[in-house]
This record gives sequence, C-alpha cells and structure tokens, in this order.
Amino acid sequence: MNETVTATPTPTAAPIGGMRRATVLLIERLKQGKPGDSLTDAELTALCGKDTRAVCQDGTRKAGDGYGYLQTAMRHCLREYGILWRRVVGEGRVECIPNEAKVEVANAVRRHMHRQSKYAMRVLGSVDTAALNHDQRREHLIATAIQGTLLQASAPTTVKRLAQNNNPQPLDMHKLLAAMRTTE
Repeated sequence: MNETVTATPTPTAAPIGGMRRATVLLIERLKQGKPGDSLTDAELTALCGKDTRAVCQDGTRKAGDGYGYLQTAMRHCLREYGILWRRVVGEGRVECIPNEAKVEVANAVRRHMHRQSKYAMRVLGSVDTAALNHDQRREHLIATAIQGTLLQASAPTTVKRLAQNNNPQPLDMHKLLAAMRTTE
C-alpha cells in the first residue's frame, strides 16, 4: 500500500482575467498554434489536468469536465490572437485552421445564419399582429426588419451578385445595398 506517487510537473501560466488555471494553460498552448497544427484530447487533457473530450466514453456525461475550458481557450485565441482552432469531429483532436479554411468557416456560418433568419421570418410571419399591443407590434416590426435584412444579406443570390463584381476590394455601401435588393 505504500506506493510512491510521482507528481508530474505542471506548467505555470500567468492569470488572465478571472479565468480558471486550466483555461489559462490551454490558452498558453493554443496561442502558439500554427496553421495545420493538431492537438489530441489526450495531449490537451495532460496539459490542463481536465478531460477535454467532446464526448466521454463512460456515457455518464456528454463532455469531459475540461471541455468548457477548452472552448473558452479556443474563443480567446480567436478573439485575441486571430488563431482559429476547430474540433475535428470523431477524431478526438482540435486543429489550427489556416486562413483559406477560415473563409470556408465564415461561409458555413453565413449559411447557418441564412437558415436561422428564414426560420425567424416564418415565426414572425405567423404572428397575429392585431392581437399585440403597441409595444409588442413595434418589437415585431423591428424583429421583422432585422431578420429580413439578415435573410436578404445572407441569401445565396446575394452572394452570387457580389461575386459577379469580381472585385476583392471593400465594397461601397450603396453598391452593397443595391446588390441585396431583389429584382422581381
């Protein structure tokens, strides 16, 4: 019963705001990432001492107790250092994304936003505005205007029109609005 436990030295990291130590350790490692780098859940777990897996094998919980720390560290690295890490689904690792792939990630977000805006417009279209009071009608009108703008701006036809400009320079706002207008 007298087993000697050898403690593995843990890296030190300066605190960042009110973040937990595990998050800070993950940030210190992730901010060194170069496009194409890959870190396994085992490496990340060893680094911070928390289980960073997205799905645990024991079935008692959906994610490891360090999964949230990893997500926070990945968001921090994107916000503060412009380094994007994404989980590779089913492979138990995260990967540092190169600039070319960041555009694809943004396009995936745009497609998702378009679907969500379309759903919101369906929901807003089903509202009986006669049954709403003045403030609720105003909020309905504002929500409809915002969601309609997002829906139109993220539409595939708008993307095609903007791509036909074949100009990688920033667009003039008037040209952008003209491209978003429907021609029916």
